[in-house]
Amino acid sequence: MHFLLVHQIQQYPTSQDEWIETWRGIQRRGSDDARWLHSFLDTQAGKLYCEWEANDFESIMKCFDPETLAMAPLEYQSEIVFFDTAWLEED
Repeated sequence: MHFLLVHQIQQYPTSQDEWIETWRGIQRRGSDDARWLHSFLDTQAGKLYCEWEANDFESIMKCFDPETLAMAPLEYQSEIVFFDTAWLEED
C-alpha cells in the first residue's frame, strides 16, 4: 500500500547536514514494513509531502521520533493509489 503524509514544518533544520541527519534517522528506523519513497517540499506553504510504501500507517509512524514530529507535525495522512505516466507510453 502507498500512503501520503503531509507535514506542516514548524522548525527548519539550520544546515544541510542537519537536514540529512534528520532524514537518515527516519530512514534508519524504517523496515520491510515501511519504506519512505519520495518527498516534495512546498517552500511557500511550509509543507512537506511524503510518499511511503507500507503495510499500514502504524508502521510508518514507528519511523518518527518525537523530536522529528515536533519539527514537522503530521497534518494529514491518507492511503493513496500510485499511477505512473510511463504506463501511457506506447511501444
